[in-house]
Amino acid sequence: MRIIPAGFLDSEVTDLQICWVIVKRDGEIVRGTEYDEDIEITTGTYAGIYYAHAGITGSDIKSSSDLAVDNLEVKGALVDSTVGDTGDSSSSSGDITLVDLSAADIEAGMYDNAEVTTFLVNATDPDLYQHVLRTGWSGNVSRTAEGEYRTEVRGLTQALSQGIVRTYGVGCDAELGDSRCKVDMTTYTHTRAVTQVFSRRLFQISTPLITMFGNVAGGKVTFNSGLNMGYSQEIKSYSSLQIETYLPMPADIQVGDDITIAQGCDKAWMTCVNAYNNILNFRGHGVLVPGEMEILKVGKR
Repeated sequence: MRIIPAGFLDSEVTDLQICWVIVKRDGEIVRGTEYDEDIEITTGTYAGIYYAHAGITGSDIKSSSDLAVDNLEVKGALVDSTVGDTGDSSSSSGDITLVDLSAADIEAGMYDNAEVTTFLVNATDPDLYQHVLRTGWSGNVSRTAEGEYRTEVRGLTQALSQGIVRTYGVGCDAELGDSRCKVDMTTYTHTRAVTQVFSRRLFQISTPLITMFGNVAGGKVTFNSGLNMGYSQEIKSYSSLQIETYLPMPADIQVGDDITIAQGCDKAWMTCVNAYNNILNFRGHGVLVPGEMEILKVGKR
């Protein structure tokens, strides 16, 4: 049972306002409020400045007793300016306060499955009490060309709708180089420099990539310098020294940017054999695991 202190609900006007705090995947914190003025909480778990111009709004919170997924949808508009705040925060996940959701962080997946808390405060005395409405995790964040972003805050029952058993398909479901694939990526990782830029998705590299079966498509390019330093995108195609990614990089690519290119895999068992000599770790069926046709065979007399 929650005990709401006296004075929290005592007001002749609507002073109860929603605040929200997001802990990004890198530990940095974003705070904001739907109020038309900044709200500062000076003590406690949620201490910090909640900025009014962070531009986020939320839908009604939907919860039920039948284990249906209870979600809160949020949306807002991206802005260019940010203001730092190194206020005294008790959060163990980080002490850097960011004002706005940036396009670069959204593209990099910093807000995917990030911890989110929404709560009510009395704007006239925000230190008095913070009434938590929902604690959960954000879904995948999407944004439009007009600068609007949209996601949902998923509650605890969301986990009950997730598959917890492994299913087999024709293709391998491991990622090249991960703990299940076990391929040593040292041989299949290349460092190059950008020599010509056509767009945020298409650029040219300095020297050719010597790869078996040309398995660059499906791989990943990571920028080690420049405006996109630290960001990665999946490679769509590679030919004639030109690399094209599926999605644009969050910032302009520049000539001279240092990049790391990790090869990809089409998840076919022949690629696993011929390109990576890794058939013992192939995770699809039909090779080491019986396929559908074997399972459907009837018994013989």
